[in-house]
Amino acid sequence: MEEEGVVSLWAGRADSAEALAAYMREDYSEDGDFIPPPFAKDFGIDYYDEDFREAEYFTKPARSIRQLLKGCSYGDVVIPKFVHLLGDSFPDDVNAVVMLYNFKHDTGVEASDGEAIRLKYMGAVKYDE
Repeated sequence: MEEEGVVSLWAGRADSAEALAAYMREDYSEDGDFIPPPFAKDFGIDYYDEDFREAEYFTKPARSIRQLLKGCSYGDVVIPKFVHLLGDSFPDDVNAVVMLYNFKHDTGVEASDGEAIRLKYMGAVKYDE
């Protein structure tokens, strides 16, 4: 759900950068109807603004939240907040993260467990106060 100044975070595993890109890709039918990306379908999300999305794949898995979120938008604000929320490390090795800005996830769907992509919703923090 849209919420100004909030960023939601998902973290997990992807088989490849291409698999993550395909998982996040929006599409259109032959009639021009919008087809949400598999990510949105899996997490029960009706819509999010593609311009406010970051998705990163890492060839070397890690657990450090600081390392995996380094370079994200508003990093100086959101990284310490996610560390405060989640601790210094994710519980498992992570090689894929997705962040939706101006969005607070609240559908109740916490995880996706597909063949090529396995993500878990980690939480949301304010980045604009």
